[in-house]
Amino acid sequence: MPSEHHIADIPKRLLPVLDLVLQGRRNHQIACQLCLTRHTVENYVSQLLDIFGCASRAELIVAVLGRGGHASGECARRGGGKH
Repeated sequence: MPSEHHIADIPKRLLPVLDLVLQGRRNHQIACQLCLTRHTVENYVSQLLDIFGCASRAELIVAVLGRGGHASGECARRGGGKH
């Protein structure tokens, strides 16, 4: 896994989900807003956590917003990455 991740590197299908996660939306809210199944949203969130090496949504939010849209393995260094 690369040590640095930029928002531009995230697959396009995950970007709307990431945006709504950053707004604090829950999976069922994201699913309704994006016309996706809850299961699909759960998979996408899991993929985002893996990409950024985070163990939780809170870590993901800090990793992305704390770096202005750029995360550099911060979650992985803190022992994240398993969810």
